[in-house]
Amino acid sequence: MTQIDTVINEAVFAAGSSPTIALMDRARILKQSGRDIVSLAGGEPDMSPSQPGLQAAIDRLASGQVSYGPVAGLPELRQAVARGIKRRHGLNYLVQNILIGVGAKQVLAEALMVATQPRDEIIIPAPYWVSYPAMARLAGGSPVIVQTSAKNYFKITPEELRAVLTPRSRWLVINSPANPTGTVYSKRELAEIARVVADHPRLLVLSDDIYEDILFDGHKHANIVGAEPGLLDRSVLCSGFSKGHAMTGLRVGYAAAPDWLIGPMINLQSHLTSGGCVVGQAAATMALMKAEAFPAQCVQAYERRRRLGLEILQRSDRISVFPSQGAFYFWIDVSGLIGNRSPGGHTMMSDIEVAESLLESGLAVVPGSAFGLSPYLRMSFAAADDLVRTGCERLITFCHDCIAG
Repeated sequence: MTQIDTVINEAVFAAGSSPTIALMDRARILKQSGRDIVSLAGGEPDMSPSQPGLQAAIDRLASGQVSYGPVAGLPELRQAVARGIKRRHGLNYLVQNILIGVGAKQVLAEALMVATQPRDEIIIPAPYWVSYPAMARLAGGSPVIVQTSAKNYFKITPEELRAVLTPRSRWLVINSPANPTGTVYSKRELAEIARVVADHPRLLVLSDDIYEDILFDGHKHANIVGAEPGLLDRSVLCSGFSKGHAMTGLRVGYAAAPDWLIGPMINLQSHLTSGGCVVGQAAATMALMKAEAFPAQCVQAYERRRRLGLEILQRSDRISVFPSQGAFYFWIDVSGLIGNRSPGGHTMMSDIEVAESLLESGLAVVPGSAFGLSPYLRMSFAAADDLVRTGCERLITFCHDCIAG
């Protein structure tokens, strides 16, 4: 029998699978086997979408209008997105500068793919969303990871950016509010970063605004183009309806970009998925038009859970919690647990081993290593109040039961 050549594309092999999805799948399997597992590993709202959005999806299905839609998205949704960006940031994007994708993840990847040459450098502040480095490699680029610090609220500074710029620098990725830390860049901070970007004409900015609706303690959302409109022709703004509008399974995201980028992105999408699901797009359109207050209602629940969790997590001096300014995650420093023995008798030498031991104790969280910074844990509070309470209490009990090394 002829031997099969099983060599896999190097970039795909290096990308691997998403660590968060892998951990969620493992927690799900354990629960199905009868284990009592509280999973706070995922980044998914636990509430249903708004009634106008749901009804629009139902009506679209009932109408039978479920044939292929335009590659760039339904015109009415593109128009609603452009109006929303104008209202929120004062930026004038034409309908033809809006692309609707199968989730924000798709348009983020497409932006990198159309404007990255082999060995181009994509600057990614750490901690980062787990998919950014993989996307950079799949686009043929090289991720350049910039370690940020707690003293700067895990934000890249103009000085840190300037220090890593080279002639091959092509993209700067900015995520605000950030996953996993929940940190929020102010308009002033973004303007300072924009001045560095402006001095390097080859550098583009990928602004991931997916958590723009989820903010706490009076923080306001800004993006780099709103802070410096002169960067509009060098930036791609990406967002979607998964987080703020609780439409994760409908997979609707969007990008706003200048002509020279949006055209190739649309062409690329025509060869990948073509247009996204028209049912999801109908729901997203109506959510923007008729349910503008829905994200704020969700934030009220997140804020309550955030307060609940913080009160519990502050009961142990072995961990410390970064007070998230947006998104829906606790970012927890577990350096006080490194070298300790877990309740199961394992000596934990990394945040990965802390997360593994926690899973044995009935709590699923994601190690900070998956986001490029350790020793930390990311724990979601986008779950029912009782699950957030139980999960936080399990972490505190775990801390108390660990034995110092």
